[in-house]
Amino acid sequence: MGRIDTRSPVQKFRDFLKRWQVKTDGPTQLREMFDVTEAQLLSFVPDYRINLLAPHGIPEADFRKFRTDVGPLLQYIKNQKDKNRLDAIMHEGDRFRHIAVETANLINTVTGSRLKFDTKEDKINMCQAIDDMRKESMEKGIESTLLDNLKKIMAGLNYTAQQAMDLLQVPAADRPRYLAKL
Repeated sequence: MGRIDTRSPVQKFRDFLKRWQVKTDGPTQLREMFDVTEAQLLSFVPDYRINLLAPHGIPEADFRKFRTDVGPLLQYIKNQKDKNRLDAIMHEGDRFRHIAVETANLINTVTGSRLKFDTKEDKINMCQAIDDMRKESMEKGIESTLLDNLKKIMAGLNYTAQQAMDLLQVPAADRPRYLAKL
């Protein structure tokens, strides 16, 4: 019969993460954070080791070992600056298709991502949220470029807004929106 693991979830998580501690020249104990060297004063400061979690030190394959949203959270943090890698992990399997709203909010907060999603749902599809963000960003870029081109044509060729939109073949349905921004 196997041994029963009686550690709390927090202890298990801490022990699991110990494998990926990154060697750093920064402080790793509470007392090292103070500029005080007097032994008498330091005796009032409790001292304990600080275990740091560094997502960049976790091998990609090990993110799947997490049974909660902590794995996808840390994997997103690690890969946030590499668009190709982030796109690849978003579409491999379904781990990012069912993320808790709290996890998605934490991802937005920690990484500065501006993902939009329905907060009324319990779970969200991160893949869809990222695809929507990219689409919105692309649409803003197209709109900005079109507005710049309209302004250049109007100034350079002395055209009216309507003539410039005719030249660039702006759809009739979009014209009021562009006129308001010119």
